[in-house]
Amino acid sequence: MNGTAVDRGPAKILIADDLPDLLQALKETLEREGFLVTAVPDGESALESIRSQAPDIAVLDMKMPRMSGFDVCRALREDPLLENLPVIILSASGTRDSKVAGLDLGADDFITKPVDVKELLARIRMILKRSRQGLDANPLTRLPGNLAIESRIDRAVADERPLAVLYIDLNQFKAYNDVYGYDEGDKVLKGLSRVLVDQLRNEGGADFVGHIGGDDFIVLSSPDKMEPLSQR
Repeated sequence: MNGTAVDRGPAKILIADDLPDLLQALKETLEREGFLVTAVPDGESALESIRSQAPDIAVLDMKMPRMSGFDVCRALREDPLLENLPVIILSASGTRDSKVAGLDLGADDFITKPVDVKELLARIRMILKRSRQGLDANPLTRLPGNLAIESRIDRAVADERPLAVLYIDLNQFKAYNDVYGYDEGDKVLKGLSRVLVDQLRNEGGADFVGHIGGDDFIVLSSPDKMEPLSQR
């Protein structure tokens, strides 16, 4: 198995470490295995890159300047668009407390330095495979997809809870893609996802935001919350 993901092209990996030699060595090794790799030297750059590039997995050093790997992991788990991003923590400390702390923050795995490259590759592949089999999320926006949307609606119906549905569609999006290209269109979709999540959070929150596909999004909430949300 190489870095190619079924129907999605090469998997994208974000690596963050403040040791330049290690960072470069890991980048070159993973690229030889077919992955697309972005390498950054600190936690703040890692979080910025994750938000702009939407990698498939992040490999983070525990101790870095500006933000630690733990800080980045915590920020990801608090972000509805990024909470399901797989994270591997690298650390020179192999103590039980360090591992437990990382896993408690939501890290998927913990690898002790010096890094065994074969072990890292094996764990990356295992986590990517598990993530893609179990996660119903749009690969571009990382919002829940159709299976999750249907499940949420079915649950509300089964519980006999009042449910309001807000359907969001971008006008003239195909024409925009035709003029500016799909890369620019993807930026619009990712930007809209961020605006939706941030706005809903600021308003006290709808219960659920999903991405049906293309330029179609859906918000599920109680009727009393939905009216003010729909007017924004």
